[in-house]
Amino acid sequence: MVAVSCLAGQNILTTTIGSIANVKTRLELGTDHTVIKRQQELMKKAPDLETSIEKLKPLLSLLTQLEKHDRLTPEKAEIYEKVKYSYRASIDELEGIHKELEIIAEKLNSRGYGRIICEGTIYPGTTVVIGPTTLNVTEKLINTSLYYSEGNIVTGVASR
Repeated sequence: MVAVSCLAGQNILTTTIGSIANVKTRLELGTDHTVIKRQQELMKKAPDLETSIEKLKPLLSLLTQLEKHDRLTPEKAEIYEKVKYSYRASIDELEGIHKELEIIAEKLNSRGYGRIICEGTIYPGTTVVIGPTTLNVTEKLINTSLYYSEGNIVTGVASR
């Protein structure tokens, strides 16, 4: 079956969405795919860094104790410096990821998503994505406006 897709930054105004032949149709509104992709990359990387940090903690603790008691050999002193550097770099990178994720979340939430206005028919088989929310249309909708409100996609009467 043929699939049709449409991406828009703010508003979509049309007379027909989907088709009587039940062609799979997907509309995405207010989605910046580069930002979403970056968010997903960061969300995948954060747990890996957290695991790495947790693995470094016991070694760092042990080497710190050896240093306090003047028991570091030159080889262990070199390892200690590398572990401290890796630990600090991982912490800094994780903090940067958390800050960037906050900025992305603020950007996505404050942007506003606009509306989809269909002055005719929205056919079943249509998937509507507005911001973080998805609606699968299962019944014919006529003269309908779709918009994001409080975590849901809300329908109303279409009006420009």
